[in-house]
Amino acid sequence: MIIFMPDIEIIEGNAIIPEGTRFIEQCSFHKRDDLKTIVIPDSVSEIRSKAFAKSGLTSITIPDSVNVIEFNAFEKCKSLKSIVIPSSVTHIGENAFQSCIELETVELSDSMTNIWDATFLSCSKLKSVIIPNSITSIRDNSFRYCSNLETICFPDNLTNIGKYAFSGCLNLTSLTLPNSVEYIGSKAFLDCMNIETLNIPKKIVKIGEKAFYVCPQIRDIYAYPTTAIKCDSNIFNSTTYMNATLHVPEESVESYANTEPWCYFSIIEPF
Repeated sequence: MIIFMPDIEIIEGNAIIPEGTRFIEQCSFHKRDDLKTIVIPDSVSEIRSKAFAKSGLTSITIPDSVNVIEFNAFEKCKSLKSIVIPSSVTHIGENAFQSCIELETVELSDSMTNIWDATFLSCSKLKSVIIPNSITSIRDNSFRYCSNLETICFPDNLTNIGKYAFSGCLNLTSLTLPNSVEYIGSKAFLDCMNIETLNIPKKIVKIGEKAFYVCPQIRDIYAYPTTAIKCDSNIFNSTTYMNATLHVPEESVESYANTEPWCYFSIIEPF
């Protein structure tokens, strides 16, 4: 086994990691602006914390031998445009791709069960992300300030959306949450200024405060629980209560009309 040290030579922007290397160690290429591309051998199983943070990396192919990408591993790689996480990866640490401001597309491993805190925080050019069905939890701040994110295809097994998870995603226009979702954290979709339609999943148990606050374009909300759950009144703005139509199951109109905050909607209609 080779213990990989951070003094590897970079030639014309490219680095080659020797065969047999097991780990790309902490801070190996931290702040190496001269690094543009890298060849990682199939022997590597872990990319450790801050290994490539603040480097000049423009592209990378992660081999399917890698199991773990630690926290802050690619933080502030400001030239990295796309990333494919192979199915061998079971864990990506917090802030792993935070502030990769040129990152546009992400394909995640289907062996992961969580997207950890702030993994893609402030990836301002991220337009689309493929979230596999293995994911059950999207943690706090995961996609916060991904202001160009246009579409999210949520997995069918998702149960938890953390605090601020999608706050500040300005280009989202619709939100289709799977019925498996049980918990939506506080301010999860705060400042999603262009969401027009959204749904409340059938299995929802709790919606945190200001979950959909400052979403002024909301016009239609489809609530699927047959019994309205009680929430704080500030999960929506007053403008949403005035301007949006709440669509509920036909047999549940009375339940919603008599339960806060749903009773504050000016229009409640059966579907």
